[in-house]
This record gives sequence, structure tokens and C-alpha cells, in this order.
Amino acid sequence: MKKTVLIIFSITLTVITMAQDSWKVYCGNKQLLKTATSDESKNIIRLGGENFGDKDAFIIHYSEKSPQKDWKRIIAVFDAKDNELKQVEGASSFNIPMPALVSLLKEKGTLKFYTWALPNDPELAARIRIRRIYLCTVEMK
Repeated sequence: MKKTVLIIFSITLTVITMAQDSWKVYCGNKQLLKTATSDESKNIIRLGGENFGDKDAFIIHYSEKSPQKDWKRIIAVFDAKDNELKQVEGASSFNIPMPALVSLLKEKGTLKFYTWALPNDPELAARIRIRRIYLCTVEMK
């Protein structure tokens, strides 16, 4: 009995672990964050002068373990008041030049990045409830 419960628990844990999506955040070639956990207390990136280069870009790359066919991925940035500032549809990456990101940070203070998926079928999209997945918060040092 104990072995059966342990085996079922192990299989369930393996399936759950394998099914997680993950994301990486870069500034230029420097990786700032790599995680599969949506945690607002840990996924905070504080950018300072050393992170900025005029030719660099701030990039979020989202990897889906099992992409859903006929669904589109959306990655968006919001300010502290939850106003959407920019969104990218149908891509697994969000890319913004560092000068533009710095300008947004100076104007808005704190930026939060989220992702979600929507079905391509508008009728299905109208019937389902979408949940945003928190990716990270970006602040100035």
C-alpha cells in the first residue's frame, strides 16, 4: 500500500514538474533571470547604469513546454497602476531597446511583465476566462 502511494505521488510530481513553462530575461547578452515560477517577491530586476547600452535590448523569452495549437501567446508590459503600455502578440519573445525601457522606467517608475494565451478562434476566446501569468518586475536601482 505504501509503495503504491509513493509510486503514484512520484509519477504525479514528475508530470507536474515536466509540464512547467519557463522564461528567461536578458539585458543585451547578460541573463538577468531564469525561472519557471511566477513569484512577485522574487522575480524583481533592478537595473542600474551597468545594464544600459544604447545598442542593447531588454528581452524576455518565454518557453512553453507544450504549446497549444491554434492559440497565440501574448507578452505585455504594465505600469504600477495596471495600465497596459505595450504588448506583443503571437511571439514567444518580448524585445524592447534599452533606451525605450529606460524612458518608460523614468516615466512610470515600475514595470510589470505578464503573459497569457488566447485561442485564435474569437468565439472560443469570448467563452473562456484568461489568466495572466506574472513574469517579472523591472525597477531602477
